[in-house]
Amino acid sequence: MTSFGRRLRELAAHQPGRIRFWQCEIEPCLPLFWAGTAGDYVAQLRVFHEAVKQADPAALVVLGAAVPGAMLGDGPAGAHTWGRFFGEVLRDGAEHFDVFDIHPYGDPYTVPELVRACRAQLAAHGCEKPVVASEHSGPLPTDFPDNLPHLADVLAVHQQQFLGKAPMPDTLEEIEATADAPVVELYQRMAELPPTLQMFMNGCAPELEEHRHRLACRDVVVRTMLALAEGIRRNLYYPIAPEWEFYRDSRAAGALMFGKLQLLDSAGGTIGRRHPAADTFELMARLLDGATRVRRITVTDRPDLYLFEAERNQGTPALVVWERRGIADQDDSPNEFVCDWPFLRAHVVDAHGARVPVDIAGGVLRVPVSSTPLFIDGAVEGQR
Repeated sequence: MTSFGRRLRELAAHQPGRIRFWQCEIEPCLPLFWAGTAGDYVAQLRVFHEAVKQADPAALVVLGAAVPGAMLGDGPAGAHTWGRFFGEVLRDGAEHFDVFDIHPYGDPYTVPELVRACRAQLAAHGCEKPVVASEHSGPLPTDFPDNLPHLADVLAVHQQQFLGKAPMPDTLEEIEATADAPVVELYQRMAELPPTLQMFMNGCAPELEEHRHRLACRDVVVRTMLALAEGIRRNLYYPIAPEWEFYRDSRAAGALMFGKLQLLDSAGGTIGRRHPAADTFELMARLLDGATRVRRITVTDRPDLYLFEAERNQGTPALVVWERRGIADQDDSPNEFVCDWPFLRAHVVDAHGARVPVDIAGGVLRVPVSSTPLFIDGAVEGQR
């Protein structure tokens, strides 16, 4: 065994059982994170799997995550992230991992397609492995069509970094000193940019910051529910809090793209205030506590209605519902949602925690629904 394998085995053997999942690298399909070939990755995966299993046979080895091709745009870069790299890994290294990981960024409504494509690729290589999503978050500046003409040069820098063709700052000193010229140029004409781009920039107007927070609250529910309905049993948000405070004033491409995704703030190395999406995440987690299955219920005459039922081990189901509208659509006016409801009451709040009026009569529930997800709980408030 290599020195890498021995050190990893010692680490995994330190307290067996404390860590259940061990992941071999991160997004190795991106040259930024893995400079070698798929064959090189399989060789390291083999050593990684052997070391972990020797130290803790019950631990699970997770394959480095796949990311949507859309992260790098169309064409060869996008194709590289998905099919070719992991096709080789699954062909030659299927016995060296237990769990397949995906990072479903981009349009949240493509999450089901991404999960199914992943499972199809696993099946094509005879792999029966569970799929998890260890990273997800949004929205991103690229989700808004009006932003794209202004982001062309920024995305060119970003793509070159992810493809390993341009250096990415590594040390804290390098990160703090980084200022990508296309981002600096955007800040120089910030007032001329679309509001949907300004809201991702440091120092934007308070009303734009509030609007982005509301979109983030919506996104975390949409992305999570779509993943759970596809059978994803482990679904983690990323990032929880910023590692460095430089994001507040950074002019780096990465900071513009991802700098406002955190659920929590930090200052001086200490976790600070919660952002609104953190409260939404907690509301959703409490609603889904004890859930054994999540399924989408199709309403044939309302194709834009997204309705999910969470079966919970305490017997009372929960519903999550919203209407799909354009991401930049400012109209959040409600339409009535009606469904059978064999319970005497329901506790309904929206993704921001605001109580929503509900009418229950004759075994039917009526509630106003919009693009802001609603959490409908049949349990008596205070008993859960």
